[in-house]
Amino acid sequence: MGDNPVTIDYKKIFAGFFIASDSVHVYPAFLTPRRRYSDQLMLSSNGFLHYNKDGMAYEIAPMEKLLNRDTTGNYLCFYRSNCVEYGEGKINLSVDLGQMKLSALGNMSINWNTKETLLDVLLAVDFMFDPNALKLMNTAIEGFPNLEGLDIKRNTFVRSLNEIMDPKIAAKYRDEMTLLGKPKSFPAEMNHTIYLTNLSLKWNQATKSYQSFGKIGIGNILDNQINRMVDGYVEIAKKRTGDLMDIYLEPSNSDFYYFGYTRGNMQSYSSNNDFVAIVRDLPLRSREMKTDRGQTPYIYLLASDVKYRSFLRVIKCTTKVRQLKITQQTSLKPSLMASRANPMKSLM
Repeated sequence: MGDNPVTIDYKKIFAGFFIASDSVHVYPAFLTPRRRYSDQLMLSSNGFLHYNKDGMAYEIAPMEKLLNRDTTGNYLCFYRSNCVEYGEGKINLSVDLGQMKLSALGNMSINWNTKETLLDVLLAVDFMFDPNALKLMNTAIEGFPNLEGLDIKRNTFVRSLNEIMDPKIAAKYRDEMTLLGKPKSFPAEMNHTIYLTNLSLKWNQATKSYQSFGKIGIGNILDNQINRMVDGYVEIAKKRTGDLMDIYLEPSNSDFYYFGYTRGNMQSYSSNNDFVAIVRDLPLRSREMKTDRGQTPYIYLLASDVKYRSFLRVIKCTTKVRQLKITQQTSLKPSLMASRANPMKSLM
């Protein structure tokens, strides 16, 4: 399979996941046309089309990837038994956050019947912020020794790490983390403002946003390793008025950090008074990015408690509704839910 497959009458077909530009929704394609020319491709794969008899799935990937899933490159498959399409590799979340940059690696799946879209990603988040405040945040999170550590052996982490750096260096990095808790030298490829190395997302069609569920893994803040799981919420929303993102991390019941980006403004707040003081006392010119004409401006400032509380109230309400639906579906159709889950277990 080449880069641009076509039908017998030369119409373009695609294998991957799209996000529609008109009504803003995510949909799959498996050797089928895209719905609109303006729809953006989130993940795709090419190379060879292979039918896996054991998994009852059609697979598309480079030959090396088909033979060894831990090698680099994108992978895509379609399960006949439950109409689930699954892909892994580099993921384009198709959001424009101006000077705030995102880079996602991991996997995603869509159930063709229920339209449920799930993602499991390593998300690099880059934005301008005071390094002293971030270092203080890093030290504070490290000060909670009972936080659960990251599972560095899970497939998503191993395969994504191999995409970020040379697989041999990635293997050495994981070995040092296992033996020492931290690598001897921090890899430059992972140096980001905040690197979330375990982030589960679900597409919410009602809010047109990716919403996190479960605990969140913090790999590092700048070049400071943390490698801990914390409570929190992340939402990345596509809006006609401008895409936005909220990050709320809660390492303990009495400690939290919030970052909310909307149209060039990054608002931050925390229970850590020292963190708040650093941001509050910075002069305006130090918090504003110099941008060229035509570029999206950027400034960071303190948020009011109303801002982050409003986000939490909305996200918790959405989470409760989602959990209620899952409970109802499980109680009504247990056998169906089990059949949907089984093929995915071998991939996560």
